[in-house]
Amino acid sequence: MSCSIYTIIFLLAVTSCSNASNSAFYLNYQVWMMDWNKEIADVVLKLQAEDLIDMLTDTPLEKVTVMVAPDNVVEVTKSLRRFKPEVITNNLSDLLEGNRRAPRNADNSAVESFDFLKYHDVTTIYNRLDEIANNHSDFVEVHVLGRTYEGRDIKCVRISHNISDDSTRTKPVLWIDGGIHAREWVSPSTVMYIIETLLGYRELQHLYKARKYLEKYQFYIAPVLNPDGYQYTRNHLRNWSDGFGGPSTSSNLCSLVYPGEQAFDQLETKAVKEKIEALQKETSVDLFLTFHSYSQLFLIPYGYTGDKVPAEHEYHKAQGDRYVNAVFARHGKQYKNLKLFDFFPAGGVSSDWAFTSRGILDSYTVELRPNDWAIGFLLPDTEIIATGQENVDGVIALIENLKINVTLNHNGT
Repeated sequence: MSCSIYTIIFLLAVTSCSNASNSAFYLNYQVWMMDWNKEIADVVLKLQAEDLIDMLTDTPLEKVTVMVAPDNVVEVTKSLRRFKPEVITNNLSDLLEGNRRAPRNADNSAVESFDFLKYHDVTTIYNRLDEIANNHSDFVEVHVLGRTYEGRDIKCVRISHNISDDSTRTKPVLWIDGGIHAREWVSPSTVMYIIETLLGYRELQHLYKARKYLEKYQFYIAPVLNPDGYQYTRNHLRNWSDGFGGPSTSSNLCSLVYPGEQAFDQLETKAVKEKIEALQKETSVDLFLTFHSYSQLFLIPYGYTGDKVPAEHEYHKAQGDRYVNAVFARHGKQYKNLKLFDFFPAGGVSSDWAFTSRGILDSYTVELRPNDWAIGFLLPDTEIIATGQENVDGVIALIENLKINVTLNHNGT
């Protein structure tokens, strides 16, 4: 997750300044990795503010990776030499090209089974949503949250038992989203895996609980909040993402951390804001869960300040422990349960907005695999299924312990 100031709610990944048509744009760009501590952080954040580097590690814990343009190598080396950075690659375009998949057939309108052994484009993901809605019309509706700058629908599914009955609209809402950051491909895949589990296509051991949840709740699940950006990385540049102003951002329009001009100035973030607000006029929204990559983290409020914690901090910690313990029990992957600001100031994240501005008690951000800084966003597709499995278990642990319709105290302690 990239950083931004608290008054701006969502992290944007919808604007590219490059005219490049493929990964050759990053020819001879270098990627360096270093230990992460306060001394290094001060230098790295200063270099980023001066547009001399771009941080590729969104939430540094033990290591940080940075991208250095060829023209900046000499100057950046002077500043960072004493920290003994490890050069991961002297040519980022090679890494990007190796991980990029060829675009899928846009005419693939009848998806017989969703393949979690590879990353899919927007058309294939949307076709699958339409297909499962057609096959499970008593459980699933496809909704369009809005349209993007390039004219794509921003699709989500509403899932609940007996969904055509108007009385289901008063059920508590559980919101799950992914794919707001274009280059984080494992996020949409994981959210799709959650959808398929709720409908009995995956993880049959959870079928009884899934049916119980569909009786009690209505799920709104959006796997690709930023279809323009996601599809751009499928067809062109992979290493592309934006954030919104404040610490660790840049006023340079072409920077990876350019924030935009104002809150909700992008159609994607505005669509989510308006949908949440509309839902809360009809019923309660009792879970807001957004998936990102990478670093293997469960992040609890707050990200925008380290000066206070919410009155509900102990509850958030307990929910985070449940999540990471469930994840670990599946494949032995250790996710860390953290107050986001303790490791990286990241105001403006959507879960902080949902918690503080919309009063949703269970509002969290999950950073998925890997925790390998050398791999970063380039998670091999061989790990898609395992990532989905462990996070399904984490989501179930959360739902099993949700508090419904809780009035929040945001004064901090």
